[in-house]
Amino acid sequence: MPTSDMNYLAPLANESIFSWVVRYHLTCSVGHEKNTYQALFQQPKIRLHPYLPHSIGYLAGHGGLTAQHWLIQHTLYPLFQFFGHDAEQKLLSVMLHGTGNPVITANIPHARLNFSAGHRVCPLCLSEHRQITGTPMFDIRHQIPGLVVCPIHHCLLVVLASGDAGLDRRLTFHHAAMTPQVYRVEHQMSTDFAQFCWDTLALIKNEPCDLALLHTHYRHQLMHKGFMTRSGQIRMAMLVRAISEYYQDMVFDLESSFEFGERFLGPLIRDKTRTLNHPFKHLILGFWLFDHDHRGFLGQESPFQLMPAFNAPVVVNDDRERILSLLSEDLSMSQIETMTGRSRCYIRRIAELEGIKHATNANAFSHRQRHWVLLLAYLGRHRHDIARSVGVGVGYVEQLISNTPGLVLWRQQLCAMRKHQASVIELLDARQSHPDWRRKELKAHHSRAFFHLYHHDRDCLEAILPPALKPLKQSKNWAVEDERLVLAITELDGAASMSLTVLAAKVRDKGHLIKRLDKLPLTKALLVKLGVK
Repeated sequence: MPTSDMNYLAPLANESIFSWVVRYHLTCSVGHEKNTYQALFQQPKIRLHPYLPHSIGYLAGHGGLTAQHWLIQHTLYPLFQFFGHDAEQKLLSVMLHGTGNPVITANIPHARLNFSAGHRVCPLCLSEHRQITGTPMFDIRHQIPGLVVCPIHHCLLVVLASGDAGLDRRLTFHHAAMTPQVYRVEHQMSTDFAQFCWDTLALIKNEPCDLALLHTHYRHQLMHKGFMTRSGQIRMAMLVRAISEYYQDMVFDLESSFEFGERFLGPLIRDKTRTLNHPFKHLILGFWLFDHDHRGFLGQESPFQLMPAFNAPVVVNDDRERILSLLSEDLSMSQIETMTGRSRCYIRRIAELEGIKHATNANAFSHRQRHWVLLLAYLGRHRHDIARSVGVGVGYVEQLISNTPGLVLWRQQLCAMRKHQASVIELLDARQSHPDWRRKELKAHHSRAFFHLYHHDRDCLEAILPPALKPLKQSKNWAVEDERLVLAITELDGAASMSLTVLAAKVRDKGHLIKRLDKLPLTKALLVKLGVK
């Protein structure tokens, strides 16, 4: 809790926590940077993530704000929380109390999106704040992963690298990447996407997470755009082609390119794949799906809400009672068809389901043939086999099956039982023929039977499969890694003058130069020769 008016420094609107800490250090603190860290976070050194910093609870009272206000207004926690990354409030606890790594807790590494690591700033925004307030400011909205454009000034954002080879723990606004040159962006859709991301962040603050409802919004809009069938199946090939063409000219803040394929879209929109997805993926899908309208994430005034197909009352044209009344008056099928506009097949079906006798061609065959067809249908024979065996048409067989109460459901159950039995027999035969096969081989060679039992009878599948084996950890080929690092270090200019930390960042050592140097004899000898410590 601040003890003097000198320490009372209110954050600016949309200012990141790192930016406020730098301003606090420059205007209120005295001495080394560790004194500022000790005063604010009760520890002499700490690394502040650009948008998911930890130990925010220690800032309660500073600037006259609560810890919750710091979290909601000056970090990107609301963005990750809204898209389901904090269902158990673990991320909240880590960011408030510093009991872990917020990046790991938010499942960012699992997204496999290589965003540039650092603080994103707009040179013109930085200059404007310096002229108005006397000090620059980093905007938390610029830190939304994937953004490359400032929607206010239509210029490229500059990435100030953080970590060992960047700002690290230094509290300063100055960085080698800051140049006086400003690059304007003429691509309007990039600016529109950046504005869409800003508006989304402002909209979802303090909104609860409801992934099921969000998933419903996605599917309704996909159906409206024609990328879903009436039965709810996604036209994935069409969808992938459409969204890929839409974003073909867009550039995102990614160190490597990615494709809008089924692996990208499937977990977002499929019913059975409710895996967590990085907010960047939701923003990409929502920008295209909701036609740049950020309110679509909450279902507010989004286009699908105004669609008659989803909101207008459904008028059911059910003439069942009228048809029954006309049948009781002994009117012909032709007369009833003319009066109701219903087909004769529909009229005949209602008559037979109610046990009303009629004199149409459906009764042209003898009762013996009729009972023979029904008997074979109850036994589960295919309708084409029934037609050949009895000597009638396939249409007659289909009409008789559909007009018999309960027969369709019974045949569906028989079909499911046959598939289940065939799958069990197939897997048992495979186990007997190949006793050395593991689960992986059984699934690969008998995938149809495997997945049928997997989806419909998991206990039966577990009883058939061999015992599960513990996964084998793949051993690291240290000889290959040793040769790669030696070659990378040799090709660097001025490697002898670099620190070990900077050198490791240059060659992308994955932490091996500091933690596993004993497994890299050639690299170790080269570092000793260069005098790198």
